[in-house]
This record gives sequence, structure tokens and C-alpha cells, in this order.
Amino acid sequence: MVPGRLLLLVSDRSLRVEIERALLNCASIVMPSHSHSIEDCFRDGKYYAVVLTFEFALKYQSELLHMAERSSVPIERILIYQQSEWESLSPLVERGIVTRLVPHFWDIQTMVDLLLRLCEREEIEFSMHHQQVTGNHNASESDLKKRILELEMQNRRLSALATTDGLTGLANRRELNDVLSKEISRARRFNQPLSFVMCDVDHFKNYNDNFGHPAGDDVLQTIAALMRSRLRASDLAARYGGEEFGMVLPMTTKESAIRVADSLRKRIEEHRFAHQTEQPNGNLTVSMGVAAIGEDGDTAAAVIDAADKALYLAKQTGRNKVLGYHAPEKPSEDTPAK
Repeated sequence: MVPGRLLLLVSDRSLRVEIERALLNCASIVMPSHSHSIEDCFRDGKYYAVVLTFEFALKYQSELLHMAERSSVPIERILIYQQSEWESLSPLVERGIVTRLVPHFWDIQTMVDLLLRLCEREEIEFSMHHQQVTGNHNASESDLKKRILELEMQNRRLSALATTDGLTGLANRRELNDVLSKEISRARRFNQPLSFVMCDVDHFKNYNDNFGHPAGDDVLQTIAALMRSRLRASDLAARYGGEEFGMVLPMTTKESAIRVADSLRKRIEEHRFAHQTEQPNGNLTVSMGVAAIGEDGDTAAAVIDAADKALYLAKQTGRNKVLGYHAPEKPSEDTPAK
């Protein structure tokens, strides 16, 4: 694999070093230097992705757009944002200055995995362009594929703010409902298993009341990062509302989903949160409920409701546990009415 070229405009030195180290053998990192200014970097323009922070995106809007327009293949512009910057991101997204949003607290491996996938895609795009230039491929087909990739980026850009939770960087409730409905249709069509997990932070109101909302926000962001690190690329994690999260797990039976959820529960239990020893149980934990399509409901609303009932039972019976939904047993016809 020929290393792709990545333009890195990040002021946080530790993050820069982590990205450089992780991509050492699979990407060529370009950064401004004493002999190579930011403007020089933009004039070069031959990258598969640009990773930058808010101040760079704000200052170099026209350069980013011009570089993307000149490129023969689409260039991803990935913005690592702070929570305080969320309200200011809309113009940058709507104008197409950035194409992806990544919260600053993402673990480095998740970010690197994204960059590696983009680099692999860039290889394919470069090959398509080369074939077109050398006449070894039908030009109209290559143009069509490039246009499809551009449309993919545009669609993602337009939906980025509408489908993302600004605090955690996960999908929001609207996106969760949409994805779950689509996955249910797919599961039915191909007769595949599909599970849904509802997660709630135990005694979160107590934590917020005692230590303040900024500390509570840190907890939600950390749980979101731990959740993302435990899920597959095909899974979806979302903030359902407040301290509740939802997870859509395609191709996963209820039994497997319970194991996945319990692994995450243990990881959160073992994580050292600030002030956790002052919580009611001496630790900061989560409870979860799991439901499966078909077995526990045939619609998104029914499956969410079933998982929520299992979650409620987990709360009632001690918290810090994962329970699968069990429908109430119907009374036998031979059972006398009371």
C-alpha cells in the first residue's frame, strides 16, 4: 500500500505526536514548518485528508475551499472540535469548509481507524484517476464514480450537524431512530438478528447536583468514548437523551448483545471517574436493558420500549447490571380469574 498524504493542522502537540506515531507506516504526514508555511501546504493540495482544529478552519476557510476545488479527487476536511465550539460550527459545515466532525475526546485509535479507512479509499480514487488519465479505463465511468464520492461527502456534510450530539459526538436521537428503522427493515429482508441496547448512568442526578454540570458532561463524554471503543464499525452508538444512550447492534442475537453490553458495563465500572467514590455505591456505574427484533418487538418503537423496560428492571433490582427483556407470561386459560 502506497502511503497517502495527510495534512495535519493541530496545535495540540501531544495529539499531533500520537497521530504521527499511529500512522507512521501508512500515511505521509505533512505539517507546517519553518521552511514550509501553512499557505505552502495549501498550495500543494495533494492530500487525501486534512485534520485540523477550529482556529485553523476559521482562519483558512478560502484556502480549504480552493484546495478542495483544485483536487482531482475529494479531500476530507476533518475538524476536531471542542464542546464550546459546537454552536459556531454550522457555517463551516454548511459552506463545505469541513466535511467531518470529530469531538476532541475521541480516543486516538478511533481517530486513526477513521484516517486509515480514508487512506484506503484514497488509494482506490487515485487508481481510478490514473486509469482515466492513461486511457486504460472508460473516462465516463471514472467520472461517475468520482461524482458519487463527491455526493457522498456532500450528503454527510449536510447531515453532520443534524445527526450528531454536540456534547458526546455520538449520533443523536433522531439519527438513532432513523438507523434503527432501516436496520429493522434490513434484518427482516435477510432474516438476520438485530439487537438494541438502552443504557443509563446510575445516580447521575446525584453526581450532577454534587459536582456540577461540567463534571457531569465529562462523565457523559468519557462513557461515549468507552462505548465507541467497544463497538464495531457496523454498530451505532447514540445519545438518547440526558444520561441515556442507545446502541444498535446489527447481526447480533440478544444473547450476544447482552455479552457485549456487559463487557462495556464492566469497562465503565473499572474506569476511574472523578468523585466516583462519593457516589451512593462508591462507584460510577451504568445499567442496561437489551431487546431483539422479532423476539421482543417488530418496530423501532416496540424494541426501544422493550429495552427500556429491561433497563428499568435492572435499576429496580440493584443497578450496575445488564438485563435482557422478558415479556410477561400470559395467564393460562385454566388459571381461575381473581
